[in-house]
Amino acid sequence: MAERINIRDASGYFANVSLAHKFMAIAAIIIVGFSTLAFTFQAQQENQKNAVMLNDEVNRFSELTSNLEIRIQNARRNEKEFQISDNPRYVGNNVRLIEGLVGNTIVEMEMHTDDKYILGIIGELRSTLENYLVAFREMAQARERMGLDHNSGLHGKLRKAVHEVEESLKTHD
Repeated sequence: MAERINIRDASGYFANVSLAHKFMAIAAIIIVGFSTLAFTFQAQQENQKNAVMLNDEVNRFSELTSNLEIRIQNARRNEKEFQISDNPRYVGNNVRLIEGLVGNTIVEMEMHTDDKYILGIIGELRSTLENYLVAFREMAQARERMGLDHNSGLHGKLRKAVHEVEESLKTHD
């Protein structure tokens, strides 16, 4: 069986150790303590650095989300302005806006996460924006075929035909 160490024996042993060995033991304890403290401090600094980086990434993702929301509202505004005014500049503005969202904002959002669920949502958003752009272009093309003013498209052809009929009637009295 193992012998029990008596505290008196241990203190007696320590009393018999030379003063130099006592200082070396105390120095070793102090060095181990400071090393542990330094390691803990370094780990805390690394954790703080990682927290700052994560916070920066979250802030950038939040900025991208806000930017996305504002630009989608602008796209809807361009769409409505085109429908009201038939001004083709709104088509170009909207196409550039949506292509910029898909090509820049969505790509950067994907770079800021590796979570599969969030990447899935971003992918759905990309598809929705691409589908919106296709539908908007088709609507704009249909409006252009109908005629954006009284001289273009089907409206212009109809007006031209009416003028030809009127001219024909005038010539033949």
